[in-house]
Amino acid sequence: MAKTHPIQTLALIATLLFTLPFFFIGGPDWQAAPLYRQVWNGGHIAFFCLSIVLIRQFIALNSPRHWLVASLMTLAIGLIIETIQQRVGRQFSYTDLAFNLAGLWLGLSWTQSPTKFIWLLRLGAGFLLAPFFWSLTLASQLQLNSSYQFPTITSFESRSELLRVSGPAHLSNQIASDGKQSLKIDFDSAQYSTVSIDKPLGDWLGYQFLALDIYNPDTQPLRLVLRISDTEHDRGTQALTDRFNIAITVTNGWNNTVLKLEDIQRAPLTRELDLSQLTNIAIFSQGLEKPRTVYLDNIRLQQ
Repeated sequence: MAKTHPIQTLALIATLLFTLPFFFIGGPDWQAAPLYRQVWNGGHIAFFCLSIVLIRQFIALNSPRHWLVASLMTLAIGLIIETIQQRVGRQFSYTDLAFNLAGLWLGLSWTQSPTKFIWLLRLGAGFLLAPFFWSLTLASQLQLNSSYQFPTITSFESRSELLRVSGPAHLSNQIASDGKQSLKIDFDSAQYSTVSIDKPLGDWLGYQFLALDIYNPDTQPLRLVLRISDTEHDRGTQALTDRFNIAITVTNGWNNTVLKLEDIQRAPLTRELDLSQLTNIAIFSQGLEKPRTVYLDNIRLQQ
C-alpha cells in the first residue's frame, strides 16, 4: 500500500466528495466554448485517478487480478453515472467511459514500482488520454485564434475551427476568398440540410456589418437561409420570430453577402437580439432536388 500523510488522505477525501456532485449538476451546455467543454471533460480523468490513489492508501492493488477487478468496477460505475446523467439532461458518452479508465490506469500505474507490466499500463493510459489532449490542444488553439483574429469570426484556416462546426462540412484547400482554406458544405436533399458555427462568436457591439463569402461552383443559382441566434433564443422557445433569418440566393462564383447588424439586432418580434451573447450562425437549404455544394469563407465584422 502507498503511504500518505493523514492530512493528504483527508484532502483527497474532501476533494472527491466536493467534486462528485458535478457529475450530475452544472457543466457546459451545447452553447459552451470548446475549451471549457474539454477542460470539464478532463474532470473524469482527475476524479478516477485521485480515487484510485485514495483507495491505495487502504488496499494494495498490486496484482493484475486486482487491476482487472478495478477496471471492471470503474466501467460499471461509469455506466451507472452515464445512465443517471441521461435522466438529468446530459448525454450518454462512451468517451467519458474511456476517460474514467484512463484516470484509473494513470493512478494505478504511477503509484506502483516500475516494471514491464506497469509500463504497459502507463502506455495504455497514455493511449486513452491521447484523444483528450489532442482535443484540448485544438480547443486551446481555437480560443487563442478566435481572440487574435476578431473581428474576423472565422476564415477556416485551422483544423481547430471544426470544433465549433456541425453539419455536412469539412475544410477544403480547393478554393478560398481569404487565406488558403474554406469550409466546403455538402447540402443534401433533406427537408432541412444545415451547417452551423457555434460559440465563441465574440461581442458584435460597436460594429455595423456582418460579411461572409459563399462560392457556388454550379451555374444554377442556389437559395439558402442564413440564421443567427443568441442565448435568450436558444434557452427559450426557439421560435422563428425570435431570431434573425434571411433568404439569400448565391449565383455562380463568389458571392459577398453583407448584412446590417442593426437589421440582425432588430429581427426578433418582441425584443432585440443580444449582439454580445450570440451563440450560433447557421446556413441551411430546404428540400433540394439533388445535393449541392458551396464553399463558405471569411465570416467577418465590419465598421
